[in-house]
Amino acid sequence: MTPRHAWSLVAAVMLANGAIAVARLCELSDTAPPLVATALPSPLPALAPVEVAAHARAQVEATLATINQALARGDLAAAIRWLDAPRLVHFLRAHHGDGHELSLAMEAAHIQIGDDLLFDLSALARSDQQIWTEPSQELRSNVTQTPATIHSEKVTELTDMQVVAVRGALQLDHVLRYVTADLHLELEGAPTRLLAFSLSNAFRQPSELTDHGLRWEAVSQDDLPCRTVQVGNRLYVEVPAPGPHVRLRLRFAGAPRLNDYTYFSSRADSTMLLSSLIPTAGRSLPSYDLLVRYRLERPGRVLSAVGAVTPSSASGPWQEARVSGVGHTKLPLLIGDLPAHHRLTYPSLGVNLYSANELNEEELAQIQDKISLALRRISLLGEVPAREIQLAFVSRSSRSPVGQLLGRDLLVLRSQRETDDVWSHELAHLWFGTLISDFSPYAGHWWEAVAEYVCTWDLDPDAAEEARRTRLFDYADLEEFDDLPLTSRQHGSWRSEHALSYGKGMLVMQALEVKLGRPRVAAFLRALAARNHHQFTDWPDLAALLRTLEGDEIAGWFEDWMSRPGAPALELSGSVTAVEGEQTFTGALAQNLPEGVAPYRGVVEVAMRADDGTTLARHRVELAGERTALALPVPALTRKVVLDPDVRFPRHLRVRGEGRDPRLVETEVALPPR
Repeated sequence: MTPRHAWSLVAAVMLANGAIAVARLCELSDTAPPLVATALPSPLPALAPVEVAAHARAQVEATLATINQALARGDLAAAIRWLDAPRLVHFLRAHHGDGHELSLAMEAAHIQIGDDLLFDLSALARSDQQIWTEPSQELRSNVTQTPATIHSEKVTELTDMQVVAVRGALQLDHVLRYVTADLHLELEGAPTRLLAFSLSNAFRQPSELTDHGLRWEAVSQDDLPCRTVQVGNRLYVEVPAPGPHVRLRLRFAGAPRLNDYTYFSSRADSTMLLSSLIPTAGRSLPSYDLLVRYRLERPGRVLSAVGAVTPSSASGPWQEARVSGVGHTKLPLLIGDLPAHHRLTYPSLGVNLYSANELNEEELAQIQDKISLALRRISLLGEVPAREIQLAFVSRSSRSPVGQLLGRDLLVLRSQRETDDVWSHELAHLWFGTLISDFSPYAGHWWEAVAEYVCTWDLDPDAAEEARRTRLFDYADLEEFDDLPLTSRQHGSWRSEHALSYGKGMLVMQALEVKLGRPRVAAFLRALAARNHHQFTDWPDLAALLRTLEGDEIAGWFEDWMSRPGAPALELSGSVTAVEGEQTFTGALAQNLPEGVAPYRGVVEVAMRADDGTTLARHRVELAGERTALALPVPALTRKVVLDPDVRFPRHLRVRGEGRDPRLVETEVALPPR
């Protein structure tokens, strides 16, 4: 079926005891046994593993570049930060990342230097077990003599096709919760032999031995069966007859889980069983999320609908073209039967409360207060865009999200004891992600960034700072290959998506507030909700509205931050000097950028603090290139100068760049007693 491919990937891993190994992924060919053949429902055949693994090459190359930088310096500490055993496993098995496909695709892959076999990926893929062998002393003492490298034959680049139409029928048995679906997709563009589709967690993972989850029944092109393989949450489809216009038919059925990790979302009473339909650009495989929308026609046993979607532009976003039936929300369909029901009322909102356990008067009063407080915190957004919402408390795994707003009016929380910022964050999604659509082809999700920014409004200052600091740490801990632009159409791991959306994106909004002030940012968000309601919206739309409201300078600054990868590793240095009889902090702010990277722009705060932590003065510093000179007055009793004291600027905490020591940057300067 496929031409013979012979190529190897080499990666290094640092074990906790300081040993470095080189991973050599063995030669693959048509004769290699297909790893996933036994994991697929019969009679679907399997693709050759090399086809599935080809798209992971860019991430592996980035990994190896990082390894080589550390090896060239002899910096074992830097290597272990990236390549300790848990992180390697996370990289290879990331839930949404390419490393997962890589590990499952390479049946005979192993990690070794010479005769030292350290890690057997085939065992990992088969049984989820890690098999480590202690490296030899010779290996440990000669690690720098074996740099990590990558060799491969040129892999033919696959060009994108665009989905131009989706039609289909979906039948749902509400009682049995059994779904059958028949999708018809039309694609146009440069002929492509291999397509990749992202699936929701409703699809059963190949490794799971359970009757739950959706299963593929058939995939075909004009009645010709397609070779397919499901790896993780992606379905790879080989097109038997490539051409500029391709028609595919996909049929699946099963009983998907309706709790824990299954993410259902609603839009205008249309529920998405699978998350979205988005083509990706770049050198990776064309990737689409399958979309099925249905309306609940009646509260009876069998619910069915026929729907279709069409793109509003070549690269998305997508708009619903036709859905039959009269829609309404059916709470038990999404979260199961929750018998306990209470009604809470507010001046602008009614709340129907559902819980698996009966709530006592004290618990109800706490919930009432939490919602009141959250509504006050986000009141700058204006009138709540819903008259009534459903609030459900669902017992969920600790790995599942603490809160989710599903559709226009269903808020699901793990517990009524969630922190105040969680309540505000999820209610902010009534505006951003619901009133304004949350479909996006980008790595960073603007609606999560905005909701995370809004949820700290009027929060206790210490709690707000701690919440922002947690998100900063999440972002700063991202590896360089995962630190994508917010508007990147290449998607990294789930961890990358989370850190970019809740971390960097939120901090960009915080930095915008430092520049404009909260009232002007709130006015901007109100205008966004007023102008873009019920429209597909993304980062470029936010920038365009900023240009209208605030001018080219602010919009250009915002576009710069959303389109560039990374952030500066801001570092504070200096000392107190006497200038004309006044105490002055004389120093600099350095951005510590990799070679060739242009400086970032923005306003950063610098605080003067007393011994007890009291802020005595606060200064706004406009970044002026790679190094910004400082000359700041120092009030009496100042014992510490602190950079970004409230954590309101996107930044890294370590120096980055080839050949540079990845040390922690200094963000505080202690002053001697006066």
